[in-house]
Amino acid sequence: MKLPRASYRIARQVEGRGSFADVSVGDSAELDPSQLTGTPPAWLAAAERGIHAALAAMGLRAPQVALLRVIYTHVDTDEDTVHAAAFMATARSFAREQQFRLVRHDGRWCVVPAEPA
Repeated sequence: MKLPRASYRIARQVEGRGSFADVSVGDSAELDPSQLTGTPPAWLAAAERGIHAALAAMGLRAPQVALLRVIYTHVDTDEDTVHAAAFMATARSFAREQQFRLVRHDGRWCVVPAEPA
């Protein structure tokens, strides 16, 4: 089964500063390494950690999940924002986004389990 492509964008003004990251994940067969050329290595690593954290939180092992794209700005993007966007994109690709929510904690973006309805 092919994993659907999913994106998640964080674009918010918080504490007088912008937070921005737009991450796309999908099936590894869609991977085009040229899409990631020029992306700072720390942000690529943060996105990969976000993908793996999401899979672990959902109790899944899905080696076909690949980081397809990271859109960023050098001013408003940081590792925490990229990590959170990658986590939420991965959850969205498995139609489980509603199980999680973004929160700010100690000035950082974090993903936590959604509270039961």
